[in-house]
Amino acid sequence: MPLALLLLFPACKSNEDFCAEVCLPGEDVYVCGGQTTNNRICSVSSAAATAQCGELGVVGQYSCGSGNDEAGEEGGDDEAGSSQEEQPEEEGGASQPSWAPDDFIWYDRDAGTTVVARELIDIIAADGGIIAVNDSTSMVPLEGGYFRLDSVGRDDLAYHLGFMEGDIIRSANGIDLSSAADYMLAIGALAAKSKLSIVVTRAGAAKTILIRIE
Repeated sequence: MPLALLLLFPACKSNEDFCAEVCLPGEDVYVCGGQTTNNRICSVSSAAATAQCGELGVVGQYSCGSGNDEAGEEGGDDEAGSSQEEQPEEEGGASQPSWAPDDFIWYDRDAGTTVVARELIDIIAADGGIIAVNDSTSMVPLEGGYFRLDSVGRDDLAYHLGFMEGDIIRSANGIDLSSAADYMLAIGALAAKSKLSIVVTRAGAAKTILIRIE
């Protein structure tokens, strides 16, 4: 499930953080149907969200303005409710899963490619929250489109994948990633891919990050 890597951080953010870091003013969070790790999009209206979700349909809504969840079906409430239920366990001292990306990621110098063990994809697919709990990286929406990586720590997944503080993510395998909707469209296109070519702008210059999953 390479999209857990492609999406990186929005997939694991709470709805509040998703509003602040991904959505633009006037947009709310909508939940599309399906079984992907991240099935949330930002949209200005229910009708627009329905068009973006396509055949998956809209199953839930989170209002960025009021902070209230509305669900069209049970599936929308499940996503928001699950993270709320987990919080008391964290406060009660329950141990969180350790996060050691370097156990699953290494660099193939001959190929110039970052290699990711498929086991890591399975771990993230099963519990995307592991990134939110252990990583500090976030995505900041830029005026005019695209997202900049912020607070990239040396123990974060993003750092081990080859990203750096301030990188602006431009595209993945030729798919433009200027909006949250673009990320959602990329899910279907790249879900079965084992190789990713992600273009970022770093210090004003384009850089390509190659990722191979095996």
